[in-house]
Amino acid sequence: MFRRIITLAVLVFGFSFVACASSATYLVQINTSSLAGKTGAIDLNFNPGPLVTQPATALVSGVSTDGKIVGNPNSTGEVSGGLLSSLTFQNTSVLNDYFQAFTFGSKLSFEITLDGPALESPDGTSTSGSTFAFSIFSNQAGTTPALTSDTVNGFGLLVNVNLDSTTTVINNLISGTVTQPLLKTTTSLTASPAGPYVVGETVTIEVSVTAASGSSHPTGTVTLVSPQESVTVALSSSGVLKKTALLNIPAGTYHLYAVYNGDADFKPSTSATVTAIVSKK
Repeated sequence: MFRRIITLAVLVFGFSFVACASSATYLVQINTSSLAGKTGAIDLNFNPGPLVTQPATALVSGVSTDGKIVGNPNSTGEVSGGLLSSLTFQNTSVLNDYFQAFTFGSKLSFEITLDGPALESPDGTSTSGSTFAFSIFSNQAGTTPALTSDTVNGFGLLVNVNLDSTTTVINNLISGTVTQPLLKTTTSLTASPAGPYVVGETVTIEVSVTAASGSSHPTGTVTLVSPQESVTVALSSSGVLKKTALLNIPAGTYHLYAVYNGDADFKPSTSATVTAIVSKK
């Protein structure tokens, strides 16, 4: 039988490692057009290694497909949720598996996010990692693997959580890509003092760009936008920008906001608008 459940977390494959400060997210996109119209199955599982394994979670979310679910899933262990909403796997049981009959369309994509103590703060005493596995089958029984170059086990994708909190991706998918999506950011802008202001007053503008807890700081530039001008300034290494300005402008009401322009890892974002009332001396 080819429907295999991975229960042994392999720690070193000789493939490139991807470091993660806390969680690791991957976008999986698969061209399933060669199976379009056929009813087969997909299988997802997240299991600990055979020795002492630190707790971790795997979240499957954002499923997008033009295929259709067939019947009810067959789940085992610590799995909650549904494929078209989100699935959460824990790794404190030996076997945690979600098997779903599926009529394929032309595409299937989802995000897998790995998180928990094993990624946030490795304990240095555990002796096994954990592994997320994803497989596609061209039959409902899960005995004929499809769209994979792994002819031995039939796994399309493996993501290993290693003992040092890194993750290793092994992509066996045919016509499938695994990438790390840009992380969302939040940009905030504050002015000190808070105002109202008088012409000639000195004001400090502070812009902070943050991302998910535990991730690295966003880098790149921020553009300060006002009715008078737009100024682009580099962020500091901590994701903060401070700019002191002299309000040498006519009295009136002004609106200011900041735009983080993004970088190779983080998405752009825009702050709320700050309204500044400036009066004559």
